[in-house]
Amino acid sequence: MKFRLYGLALAVIAVLATACEQRVQPIYNPTNVPIPQSLAFTSLEDIGEGIKRAGASQNWQMTDKGAGEIEAVLKIRTHKANVRIDYSQISYSITYVSSINLLENGAGIHRNYNTWVRQLESAINVNLQKLATTTKNEQLTTGDKAMMEAWKQAENTNDPLVLQDFMDRYGDGPYAAAAQQRLNELAQLRTSGVKRFDP
Repeated sequence: MKFRLYGLALAVIAVLATACEQRVQPIYNPTNVPIPQSLAFTSLEDIGEGIKRAGASQNWQMTDKGAGEIEAVLKIRTHKANVRIDYSQISYSITYVSSINLLENGAGIHRNYNTWVRQLESAINVNLQKLATTTKNEQLTTGDKAMMEAWKQAENTNDPLVLQDFMDRYGDGPYAAAAQQRLNELAQLRTSGVKRFDP
């Protein structure tokens, strides 16, 4: 009888552990989510306001932490999620900071957190797209439009010469930081022995 009860207890523990594992998922951190290209020449402040409005629509408390950074906090009953939103005129990222009562274990977290972050990401995308529709490309100069077209060719290249040429021509523009980051990534791949391009 004791052995049966012991076996039953182990089975119950196993079921509970499995249920808990199913609720816990890898933490979702959307990184370098593209911002509509027509906003490349919009002020950082306007983009930040668009992101804050999107967060507020999903009940996140949005607080400026400096140029290009927002702290977002969501409280639902006894649960709390805290994330950092880094943004530029090119892209934005949402990064987990801390949580309360969401089963966070260093690598995973309750699936509800990921749902909330995906909803926040979707709201930001919708709001920035709305902002983009009010930004008239006709107001851009010929040089601005040429830069945007050049970036379309350069942003996903594995050729550092293409990126360097872009930097030489548009090193003082809004895409310069992204181009430099891509150059650094390619340099790191090369030094680590991962060949993605011909020198």
